[in-house]
Amino acid sequence: LEHLLRQGLVNPMEAVPHLLAVQGDINNPDLRLLALKLVTREGEKRPDMLRQRICEGIKRAYLFQKSVYPDINRITALAPSHNNEDHVQEECIFGPIFKESKQSRLQRNGLFRSLLNLFTGNNTVTLDDHDEFPSQTDRVTRKRATKKGYTFSYTEQLPLLSFASEILAFL
Repeated sequence: LEHLLRQGLVNPMEAVPHLLAVQGDINNPDLRLLALKLVTREGEKRPDMLRQRICEGIKRAYLFQKSVYPDINRITALAPSHNNEDHVQEECIFGPIFKESKQSRLQRNGLFRSLLNLFTGNNTVTLDDHDEFPSQTDRVTRKRATKKGYTFSYTEQLPLLSFASEILAFL
């Protein structure tokens, strides 16, 4: 994917939400590190694009975790990390992305504003042809999912908003 992005064969606007979704893989720090490298590189080239796609990426990270780890009770935005003294701490999976934006106060504020927009209502995720619905057995879910996107129901918004508030709390 790194080579495809560098050569311009993949649209970064489409790739960034998927790279942000990989940040939701709490059990694979190497994969998160690689995705972080690609996201920060694209964020340096196009800072406005990162701001525009952060909400979509967070929604995708939530759905990614929900589908990859169906046995966990609670979807979390925290991943274990090791500090210098070999103590295990928890850090926000999106923390490194927001830390990279500390160079520019305007960019950081834009990212925070975009993240706060999750709480204002429109919680639609654009689905690709190969994406799964959050609930495969729910007929209502399939009716709500259109080619334009999947709109979260009110009951599905609460865990998503909890996920987003956890991100905000740990940044």
